[in-house]
Amino acid sequence: MKKNDQYILQDLANAYYKKNRLKNNILICTVALSIFLLYSCFSIVSGKMTADYMLYVRNSGEITNTYLENGSETQYESIKKLEYIEKVGVRKGIGCAKIGAKKEGRIEYLDEVGYEELVVPAYSDIHGTYPKNKDEIMLPMRWLEDIGIDDPKPGMEILLEMKHGEDKFQKRKMQLSGYYTDYVNPDLNPPIGYISQKYLKEYEIPVFPAEELMILQKDSFGAEKIEESLYKDVEMAYDSQQFIGYNTLARQSLEDLFGDYMVMACCGIIVISSAFLLIFNVINIAARKEIRQYGLLKTIGYTAKQLRAVMLRQHIKVVLVGSVIGGAAGLGLVGVLLPGTLQSLFYKEEGTEGMIPSVYPVYLVCAILGVWLITMLAMNFAVGKVIRMSAIESMKYSDSGRRAQKNSIHSKRGSSIGGMAWRNMKSSPKKLAIVILSLFIGYTTVLGAAVISAGTDLTNDILENPDFKISSIIEMNMISEYIPEQYSDDTPVLPREILETWKNMDGVENFVASRGGYAVIQPQKDQALSPKMHARENEDKTEDFATLQIADEKYLDELEAYIKEYNISIDFDSLREGKGVILLHRHELSEILEAEAEKVIGEKIQFYSLKSYGQEKMENLKLGEMECSGYIDISAKHFPKLQMTVNGNYINYFIISEKGFENLGMEEKYFALSINADKQKEPIMKQKIKSFIQEYNKDTEEWNQITLYCNSDLLAAAKKYITATNLVLGTLGAILLFIGIMNYINTIFTDIQVRKHELIIMESIGMTGKQLRKLLMMEGIGYWGIVLALEATAGYMVLWMMGKRIKEQLPYFKFSYPWGCFFLLAVILFIMCAAISEYMHRKSVSKSISERLKSE
Repeated sequence: MKKNDQYILQDLANAYYKKNRLKNNILICTVALSIFLLYSCFSIVSGKMTADYMLYVRNSGEITNTYLENGSETQYESIKKLEYIEKVGVRKGIGCAKIGAKKEGRIEYLDEVGYEELVVPAYSDIHGTYPKNKDEIMLPMRWLEDIGIDDPKPGMEILLEMKHGEDKFQKRKMQLSGYYTDYVNPDLNPPIGYISQKYLKEYEIPVFPAEELMILQKDSFGAEKIEESLYKDVEMAYDSQQFIGYNTLARQSLEDLFGDYMVMACCGIIVISSAFLLIFNVINIAARKEIRQYGLLKTIGYTAKQLRAVMLRQHIKVVLVGSVIGGAAGLGLVGVLLPGTLQSLFYKEEGTEGMIPSVYPVYLVCAILGVWLITMLAMNFAVGKVIRMSAIESMKYSDSGRRAQKNSIHSKRGSSIGGMAWRNMKSSPKKLAIVILSLFIGYTTVLGAAVISAGTDLTNDILENPDFKISSIIEMNMISEYIPEQYSDDTPVLPREILETWKNMDGVENFVASRGGYAVIQPQKDQALSPKMHARENEDKTEDFATLQIADEKYLDELEAYIKEYNISIDFDSLREGKGVILLHRHELSEILEAEAEKVIGEKIQFYSLKSYGQEKMENLKLGEMECSGYIDISAKHFPKLQMTVNGNYINYFIISEKGFENLGMEEKYFALSINADKQKEPIMKQKIKSFIQEYNKDTEEWNQITLYCNSDLLAAAKKYITATNLVLGTLGAILLFIGIMNYINTIFTDIQVRKHELIIMESIGMTGKQLRKLLMMEGIGYWGIVLALEATAGYMVLWMMGKRIKEQLPYFKFSYPWGCFFLLAVILFIMCAAISEYMHRKSVSKSISERLKSE
């Protein structure tokens, strides 16, 4: 027999494969499960993030989230050169248009990048082309349908009334160059018609300064980082010019699922580690039995290279069969779950049908290659153990994982079954560590999936809202013509009798009313208001309105904690003592104006009665003056929620303490109120409140009506999204649970298989079947107990730290340790332990000891 004969090596590999059929079946199952785990987990997560990304794109109408207002051509060129910027587009608002007497829409110009790369992904059913000639226009399908055109054709003529800026409407015939379907909220977003650059030239409208430079940064740059970087690298044209930076939509979809990149990376490492330990542990345990066989080959002169060749040929078939089974199972699950489930539940309504991948071939290839690599590493590790031993040592290697030793331990009183089980477990510290680590990772991964699924559930965010919120729709700037004749300091916003009626309604569990008042301010006289006026480009405005909302002591405590935690420049003592007010804004200040806002802290702000509006002499109508305690951006991620009146945007909105409000002597008004109701009585209350508001609004001026927001309506609207999200994450958790259980089964089953000879010897020297069953059970319970102890301590801390990290990025995240899942897994593992032990015991006693020894 030639040692280097390839046929002999193949014959040996085939012989070992047939002899170790049970072990090979376990390895095939292990390889298949690992590929299934890697491919399914990464595909499901990617599919969910892709679907969310497409939903965000459709709802926003473009893929960008970062802008520069009134950007110049120089700034445009500078931004394009920045390495962290992917794309920059130009948007130029021209004016508005209407077709007949229908609703007005916006008219815009987009450059090629802005249209083709930043806006087109948000649309579907695009027909025709972007306008090239001066008389061409591209319109959304919803605008065409409003005027009765259900079957538009590119090239058809449409008569529009168009105006630029403050000019008057002028009729003009335009040719339809194309049309598209958008998915933005029509109640909040007017339709947009696109015109060509030649149209701009006809009216001598310059492209720059652009209304907005549309900026798409790299996903690694979050909202704060992108603003900081852009302000650093791009020179501002004027003080109030501002970058408005947000996460990219791709990054936002990731944060909504994991919180941030760190948590996602950790989850990925855990999943990959689970697959690695699953394969490595099974091969390492199974190889213990083969060490003596390979040692015999060494005695007749086989080299390390030839030993590796024998083992490689033996495992190629195992990995091939496992790859086919695992890949097919993963393709079946992912191909059915992602496109079918997500689109049928709600994405189809957003026009994303066919846009969610049904398979991820890259993930499948990577999973198969990764499993092959892990298998080869584990195989080489086992062969390396043989190579490091002498031929005699390897032939005497015991199944327990220890080399045969002459020394022995004697006990006069014998040994307890529990003691024997513990010695068997710790006989190979490396095996014990790998088994425990493998089970711990699997256990923690399943619980982590449960924590993420429950914590990031959109329901958490919605349930933070009150069951009912009733608010006025008053916009002070819009009703200035009614002041002070029809609306004055004494005019209520929400009548007190309404509040008393609803407060005493059957089923009310919690009732909170927002209070405050309206006043007139003089921006030109008060230096403290200059940053706000500068940001709104209203520096010449001589008088304006202010809303002052009373903050109670509980909210002041929350606000003070927030200010201290995030080191915001605020004179909080003046606010609490009733001497100052805080001016709120929604990310309206540029970096320069933020610095200016800090400088005006302590400056006086004068407040006047509503009767003073439009009057030349105002001093007699002065309510008083307060210090500026500072500016706060209420759009910041962790700003404590404040129940504001509906006119909280684009106005001068102040927070004032109870004491400060009393010092001004203003007439207290109720802006809004929130009600939390008994869940059983909530539907009846909803009907009563809606009916009351409808009757109230019938007899009230349009500008002074009230509106109702029901949390149950928000939950109903988000139900499909929540269902789809929970289904995807639930499936992911189920996969991880299944893999964790199979990891445990494979580990215990393989370990007992390679120890059959040891167990037979123990029976032959007097161990009874009952004692053998107890020994196997005690070993399983030992693994089970160690893993549970680790999971209840170290595992809890790992999940708590993960939840804390997610909470920093996702304010509505709620950490809740899944004790139910913990105990369910514990019971399942215990049952598996008992079932495997009983199975192996019954299989052992089915034949006589002599028959089993002969077989071994």
